[in-house]
Amino acid sequence: MRKRDVLLSTSVAVGAVGASVLLKDKDKRAKVKETIMKGKDKLMDFRNQNEKSLPIEKAGKPDPQNIRDNKMVSEGSVYPVQYYNEHKQQ
Repeated sequence: MRKRDVLLSTSVAVGAVGASVLLKDKDKRAKVKETIMKGKDKLMDFRNQNEKSLPIEKAGKPDPQNIRDNKMVSEGSVYPVQYYNEHKQQ
């Protein structure tokens, strides 16, 4: 436990010193800010692309004519039953 605490505090200290040295110059500060903003924009674009590819329109509105899907939902999850049988009934 002590090793982890020492390593964590050392990492935080090195990060703080590195950040202060890096952000000391105004040009470097602007460059870091620009890089962070570009990364944020890329992350948001990636997130929006993934949201569009998900079948959200079907969520919460099961089609009554889709027999396979309705059967799967009515069966429910088998995992809780298996867990109960393995751990609780011993």
